[in-house]
Amino acid sequence: MKNLKLMMVMLFALVMTSVGYSQDVIDTYEMSYFESKPTYNISASEVENGKTSFYIYAASADRYSDAVALIIKSEQLEKFKSVIDSAKVTYRNWSKTAKENNVTELDKEISIDKITFECGFFTSSWHFDYSVQLTARFKILSSGQYVLILENKSKLVSGSNKYIDSDGFFMVFTSSDEIDSFLNKLTLDSVNSHYQKKSSKEDLFKD
Repeated sequence: MKNLKLMMVMLFALVMTSVGYSQDVIDTYEMSYFESKPTYNISASEVENGKTSFYIYAASADRYSDAVALIIKSEQLEKFKSVIDSAKVTYRNWSKTAKENNVTELDKEISIDKITFECGFFTSSWHFDYSVQLTARFKILSSGQYVLILENKSKLVSGSNKYIDSDGFFMVFTSSDEIDSFLNKLTLDSVNSHYQKKSSKEDLFKD
């Protein structure tokens, strides 16, 4: 099942490429919150004039959306990472407070700076919402586990058809280390390294 899900996500990435969003998978990440630990792709377009776009696949909150991708432009990248890192600091502090005070129930929004970005969601084809905002929550699960939940603030709505929408995405991290591992994969160096290696391999087969 895990391999099938990965194949489906890769297929959706190919579909996205066919409509003009050309990118390669540069890395993957997992969220241990999910029992099956599905692998989510981090894709990026080749850097041109110092710019690229990251396509970060996440769990779909909508049963009708087979895939959801956050689209973060390179000029937004540091702000995006900073916002999540600040949520991580609050998550870590609240985890410590909850543990020290034997708090077993809590579901509370974390205040973060506003950031607006694009998001794609796949139903029978790709649709794009160009004004997505991020929210963060700290939650104590019934198992006693502390999690940081990142999700869209409101429904995703297709920019080309207001009648097509999606509940959106969610990302669930269970530790500061898991958050750091994710953020460390979002760098221009990793994109450049991928495409340099790709170019080197293609050079081996030139006429």
